[in-house]
Amino acid sequence: MNRKQYLKNWKQKNRDKVNKYQRAYYAKARRKALELICGKDVKCKRCGEDNYNLLEINHINGGGTREHKRKGGYVFIGNIVNGKRKINDLEVLCKACNYLHLAEMLSGKKYREVKDGS
Repeated sequence: MNRKQYLKNWKQKNRDKVNKYQRAYYAKARRKALELICGKDVKCKRCGEDNYNLLEINHINGGGTREHKRKGGYVFIGNIVNGKRKINDLEVLCKACNYLHLAEMLSGKKYREVKDGS
């Protein structure tokens, strides 16, 4: 059995270990990408939300869906972390503000800003 076949068999038998490792690796890379985009104080640019689970990387000029389909989410995050992808057209928004940004781009209208509840 060659090395390639051995690794394939090992991954199939240890799917739980592989999945756990991949989730942890992606979470760490995602956190690093968010920090690269907005500094150590990671929060939504519009409303100030700071829950990592609610934050997303937004393409300011649109085109995020095309980029993700072309490259995939893991490659996109990896390219940001490795410096292969420039970040000057990216910002961090929470899910609500990101949807609001999409609606503004599609309609051409500026909607009201999302305000902090305090």
